[in-house]
Amino acid sequence: MNTYKTFDNSAAYRLESYKTKAKVSNETYKKYHNGKLPYPYTWQKERWQKPLGLSRPSMVQDKDKSRWYVDTLNQGPFTLCGDADDFTKLDYTGWYCDSFQDDLARGAVVSIRNPKVTDEDGAHVQYLPATYHTEGDCTGIVYREFYDNKQDAARSADGFAERIGEECREYDAQSQAEQEIEDLKEELHALNKKTLTLVREIKTSYSAGLLPATCQAIHEVLEKAFDRRTAIFNRIEALNANYWLSTE
Repeated sequence: MNTYKTFDNSAAYRLESYKTKAKVSNETYKKYHNGKLPYPYTWQKERWQKPLGLSRPSMVQDKDKSRWYVDTLNQGPFTLCGDADDFTKLDYTGWYCDSFQDDLARGAVVSIRNPKVTDEDGAHVQYLPATYHTEGDCTGIVYREFYDNKQDAARSADGFAERIGEECREYDAQSQAEQEIEDLKEELHALNKKTLTLVREIKTSYSAGLLPATCQAIHEVLEKAFDRRTAIFNRIEALNANYWLSTE
């Protein structure tokens, strides 16, 4: 029996499944409590109240219960209706999540059956905003905001996607800046090692005398190395002050 789709079946089927669950719960409770059953489970307690009882093992809810994280937007009690731009007049399909413009955060609309409400088409459903990424293995997010029509849910979803895109771009810029700084430090270490080796050799052979052309060549190498060291220090300082420079 599909424990996540029971609301799609007939009333008789759902009632039988609730009674079966209640029976199993009672037997399990008595097994671990020395046969005592002070508060027996009934089918009413076992039924899936929607939309209040959305939490299921297939979904993860955050601490403030404002959203669910799902592997797919069709998971659990949710039914994917479409992308946000299917129901609103948007001239774009999502929000970039990185400076390479590979990944998009997109808004979407999902529905859930709620017998207590009736939507504009006469169906007992409500709509929730959701977001997902077009690349990678990021989970989808369904937000605990219920709407009576797809258009309002779509506009809310696009707003959530915009904020996710901003957060991801900022995180991506910080990561790129940190990586660039590490690469620059490695280059600086190698440059220092090479320069110090050259200086030591010059000191060793100085007493023997160096020809003018040799001195000129050494001077040019050292000058270039010092210029590069200065550029590296300036770049690191700039990245520490503004990580967005890493995306330029």
